[in-house]
Amino acid sequence: MQKTTKREANIFINILINKKFKMSKNKLLQWITTFCLSALSYAQVGINTTTPQGIMHLQNTPNKQMGLVMPRVDSVDIVVNNNNLTPVEATVVYDNKERCLRLKNYR
Repeated sequence: MQKTTKREANIFINILINKKFKMSKNKLLQWITTFCLSALSYAQVGINTTTPQGIMHLQNTPNKQMGLVMPRVDSVDIVVNNNNLTPVEATVVYDNKERCLRLKNYR
């Protein structure tokens, strides 16, 4: 892939501003900045770790051993999501009645 020179980049920006979009340099710069920063907004949650290895990474410390508490329900048949719809596949809850974890599996 070829490197774009500063002159070529300025020509490209001037074409965008003057001919096609008729937007100010300030607006174009805001749009490009927003687009570039949105690519950096990917997030992972890490508790007691600075390098999460998944969507949520829990790491115990030597002096504090803790666990993950799942949502508890009395009847897995009435579990719904925020929109009062059937939960999505792979929803995990703790069944108080049977004293076990339940996984929503449609297969």
